[in-house]
Amino acid sequence: MKQHNNDNEEFSFITLGAATLNVVRYLEKSEDQRPDGERDKTPSKEVERQREQQRFVETRLREIERFELRYRQRP
Repeated sequence: MKQHNNDNEEFSFITLGAATLNVVRYLEKSEDQRPDGERDKTPSKEVERQREQQRFVETRLREIERFELRYRQRP
């Protein structure tokens, strides 16, 4: 009778442990790694917050410009 090769027996625990260690090292050095508090923020929320801040700054600058124009036009 022909013996079938069992894939589970080909890998030893040492080889499996080394492979796991390599994966963990790779993931730890990833640039996408962020602290837990920052994982909840989605990039779209951050982009929207920056846009909102930019709109606020632009609005305030226009208001200041109008104020300065009115001041210069006074007799």
